Amino acid sequence: MDIKRKLKMAKKKKTYSKANSPFYKIKTKNKLAAIIKIDFPQIEKICTDPDKYYKVYDIENEENGKIRTIEEPIDDLRRLHDRIAYFLGCISPPEYLFCPVSGKSAVTNVSQHKNNPELVILDITRYFPNTTFGRIYDFFNTEMCCANDISWYLSKLMTYYGHLPTGSPISPYLSYYAHKPMWENIYSICCDQGYNLTVYMDDVGISGKSISMSVIWEIKGLIKRYGLNYHKEKFYSKKQAKLLTGAVIHKGEMKLRNKHHLKIRNIKKALLDCKDENEHKKLEQSLKGLYAYQKQIEKCNS
Repeated sequence: MDIKRKLKMAKKKKTYSKANSPFYKIKTKNKLAAIIKIDFPQIEKICTDPDKYYKVYDIENEENGKIRTIEEPIDDLRRLHDRIAYFLGCISPPEYLFCPVSGKSAVTNVSQHKNNPELVILDITRYFPNTTFGRIYDFFNTEMCCANDISWYLSKLMTYYGHLPTGSPISPYLSYYAHKPMWENIYSICCDQGYNLTVYMDDVGISGKSISMSVIWEIKGLIKRYGLNYHKEKFYSKKQAKLLTGAVIHKGEMKLRNKHHLKIRNIKKALLDCKDENEHKKLEQSLKGLYAYQKQIEKCNS
């Protein structure tokens, strides 16, 4: 399939196989420049001076007060990242991947486990910073069959000092694809055991009638062999309420967390006292989002 047809298919935002992706089998610099819509001298300029194309700043987590450094691409590089993220998002995802996948959500992720009595959750530590240039190069070179130099340029454009940037739209996609062999191995293990596997960015859920901890050890070993690590490991037994990606499973049903109910009450109270028009709109928008999440849970239960 020629490049123009691949680009036309991608613009329709329909899923396709990797072989139909515009990024499959790129062999020349001219073809790469045509796909990402940046001429090659500008590509080389970005690769040699990355600091000029990133805004780096810290944000504080409202819940735990932890500081997180954000590496956000700007200008030409941001437009390039948006474009590549769009195309990668068109590749047909595996059934176990729930984020970033169009049409799936944190709620549908949880729903895959609601009928299983036991659940194990693993949280991948520093998923983006630990996704390296080498892993991304291997994806473009081996999985997408790009030429060596093209794989190098794409990996250089997609990384900040040798790792995925924490504030780029490309990072949720490439963090999965860079470690796709690992996820495929884990999925195969889970299938052999009759377990359900879901991957929601860096949150991993594994559920079944009876979870073997020796199998979980095997999975954790795989994660470490790929240069990643995990934390917040949690095992939920049959009688326990289970928390995953913001929702609770209890007795085969999904429920809102208590703090979600508390947020709704607090926002409704704040709306009664709010006199500022802009702040009022922000509170209304927040309440709308909380109610939408609640409706998703109700829909999954029904």
